[in-house]
Amino acid sequence: MFRARGAVCRRRSGKPIGTSIEWEAIELRTPPPSEIPSYSVRRSSFEVTLDRDNPDFYREVAEYAAFQSLFRPVRLVVENTGSTPAEEVRVEIEVDEASDVSLKEYEPEEPARTRMMGVNPDTLRSIRRPGRDPGDVEVFESKKNARLVIECGNMQPGRRVPSDKFYVAVRKSRLTSLSGRIIAATLEQPKSFVVMIDATVSVAEIPAEAIREFAEKYIV
Repeated sequence: MFRARGAVCRRRSGKPIGTSIEWEAIELRTPPPSEIPSYSVRRSSFEVTLDRDNPDFYREVAEYAAFQSLFRPVRLVVENTGSTPAEEVRVEIEVDEASDVSLKEYEPEEPARTRMMGVNPDTLRSIRRPGRDPGDVEVFESKKNARLVIECGNMQPGRRVPSDKFYVAVRKSRLTSLSGRIIAATLEQPKSFVVMIDATVSVAEIPAEAIREFAEKYIV
């Protein structure tokens, strides 16, 4: 019989460490984009370059800092603890938009002061390679919810599949349950599991001038 369990794993080794995790985070409250100044640099009219100034640099710094302060990287591991092979195994976690939990597939790129003309980093990142490897993560977002899917493929007894890294944010200090289910062609019913997150979250108000000063001091 196929049996499975889901757990949090170490980000480097992929070894399971249990079904609970705790962290501290900061929710940065930044001004609306319209109140954050555009970035520009005076250049000589004789200077020729393929790069152009990124006018959204300071706004992207605000978004990047807010993400890094609030979201935390997480990996899960799925293990076949039964005595028979499992086919087409995948993990699904779904959170409602109204909840205080957010899921992201990847973190934003570090902001750049310039961009090469005609190149959009977000477009390049969205291009997926053909085929899926065990542990691949994909997050599907809508106005109502976000659904995370981890593809595990076929699993022999005793096999563990650690997921790729994804990102979780909890916006209020509390013990939060992240409910998921393991689905397989060889399971009559999905197997449920819960990961508990004990988050301590503080709030910080960041004015537009502080964003500009941070960018000038710490972002190359």
